Amino acid sequence: ASDLLETMFRNHKSHLKSQAVDTTWIDEWHETWVSPLLFILCEGNLDQKSYVIDYYLPKLLNCSPESLSYMVKILQTSADANTGSFNSRGALGALMACLRTARAHGHLQSATDAWRNLVSSARIKQGLIHQHCQVRIDTLGLLCESNRSTEMVSTEEMEWIEFFITYNLNSQSPGVRQQICSLLKKLFCRIQESSQVLYKLEQSRSKHEPENELTTQPPSVSLQQYKNFMSSICNRLFEALFPGSSYPTRFSALTILGSIAEVFPVPEGQVQTVYQLSHDIDISRFHTLMECFTSTFEEVKILAFDLLMKLPKTVIQFQDSEKLQGLFQAALELSSSTKPYDCVTASYLLNFLIWQDALPSSLSAYLKTQQATCGAEDKSAIMVER
Repeated sequence: ASDLLETMFRNHKSHLKSQAVDTTWIDEWHETWVSPLLFILCEGNLDQKSYVIDYYLPKLLNCSPESLSYMVKILQTSADANTGSFNSRGALGALMACLRTARAHGHLQSATDAWRNLVSSARIKQGLIHQHCQVRIDTLGLLCESNRSTEMVSTEEMEWIEFFITYNLNSQSPGVRQQICSLLKKLFCRIQESSQVLYKLEQSRSKHEPENELTTQPPSVSLQQYKNFMSSICNRLFEALFPGSSYPTRFSALTILGSIAEVFPVPEGQVQTVYQLSHDIDISRFHTLMECFTSTFEEVKILAFDLLMKLPKTVIQFQDSEKLQGLFQAALELSSSTKPYDCVTASYLLNFLIWQDALPSSLSAYLKTQQATCGAEDKSAIMVER
């Protein structure tokens, strides 16, 4: 059906062009094919919108890429009066859906081109904190997705991503949380892939920019911006893991941190990576992750444990045997608790000690302490008998 649509688009376009004496034919073509699309995106039901976004819009843009600017102009004007609500995407939602689809199919020359010529920064921010969750997702998708895995992430995109994370970690919808985490992982992959291009440019000392990129700054500057951005993201995520933070917030923050650790692995050999999460993990943040084991939600425990497993063992080394013994003692006490989630917490603590190769020494120290305690009790008993 979608192929038939594209054939109809092209045939009608060719027919109008062959009969026209000026460029006004495009207005008739837009009235026939684009206007109904915009109406559905603004006023249609969910099934209609999904079909238009998945099938109709990509084929229309393939046939007439220049129609994107026409659609954006119409929707920008409409968005001033119809921004949407909690139950309605409105014209703003239609605008973000169009731009996201266009970028995903390669109809935007670059992100910078889109921001400068098509939509304002204020409009992007408006979409990132919209009441309707799908508008927020589409706006985030516009920033994260690209048809080129090595496309540079612009400074504007990085600023908007930080803005988004500030207000959207506490989503109550599991589906929305999953989409947010998935889209951000795509962004991190773009950063990793494009950074490899930048490293090659830097090594070859070439003054040429990657194809289709509109940046003129040296590769080293872009790499430093990437590193600063990733550090800033991690700062925000760890700040969200404060004691007592909600389950949705912890789920989102831990999942995103896990994606960062996965996408930016510890480099091996001559492979370079623009960022390493382990460099931003200090003892305070380690304790923050350990505190997540006290959550009553097992999924939070799992995410925290998996994140710790993705970090090099050398990141957190127990230099203080008393702290190590305290952790082991806490695990033993929790294991005998009558509360089920305490026993689960104990299992994660013990697994962590095993991963750190610290269980034998902890057990040995514990046995010595127990023997000393028993010896002291025996002496006390003898003294009492006398």
